[in-house]
Amino acid sequence: DAMLLDSLVPHLRNAYTIHCELSEARYRHLVASEAIDRFPIGVLFIDRELQVVDSNRAANRIAAHRDGFSIIDGVPQATVSVSAAGFSSLLGWGVKADATAQVRGSTFSVQRPSGRQPYQALVAPLLSAPVATQPGRPVAVVFIADPEDQQLRMPHLLAALYNLTGAESDLAVLLSAGHSIEDAAKARNVTANTVRSQLKKVFAKTGVSRQTDLVRLLTASVAALERDPTQEDD
Repeated sequence: DAMLLDSLVPHLRNAYTIHCELSEARYRHLVASEAIDRFPIGVLFIDRELQVVDSNRAANRIAAHRDGFSIIDGVPQATVSVSAAGFSSLLGWGVKADATAQVRGSTFSVQRPSGRQPYQALVAPLLSAPVATQPGRPVAVVFIADPEDQQLRMPHLLAALYNLTGAESDLAVLLSAGHSIEDAAKARNVTANTVRSQLKKVFAKTGVSRQTDLVRLLTASVAALERDPTQEDD
């Protein structure tokens, strides 16, 4: 028995090493998935058959709106005729292009039946994708953004970032969503002069002097990242 155990020890050691490596790989995958899930821009990974292998929450939200972009039979598609062929060609280029290919020329505007601003799409080959890949393995990534989706999904971070008061943070959220000063005043049941006074304080704290610069600053901050759905706001 002792001799048998001695002969098995190297195999058990190798099995344990493999188990640890697989556990670490799974953990890294979960961490990467969570990080990508918090991007405010849609991310979809596709295989050589144009099938979506994985996607983040933002991409799923855009597809669920069915406003010119959908995932049909597992394939991302532009559903407005004027964009359909061009977007399909872009996907085809992405899964066949060499990983060192220039990203230039791989962008596309996806028109929307609602009349809202077109989605902005970019397709690029994955750097680590092998030349021959079996179905189900991603070889390209699709980024899709909604120019009108300028939401601060974690507005409580604004106070920490710029030392804003609650009222100033609420105002910043409304302005970043595209509301005017008058709209913000009505939504908060205050006068337009009160909003303008608060806006001046927000300008001073954020270091900008124009409303357009403020919106650009805020929507590019970490406060625009997707919230973790398992957590409640503080």
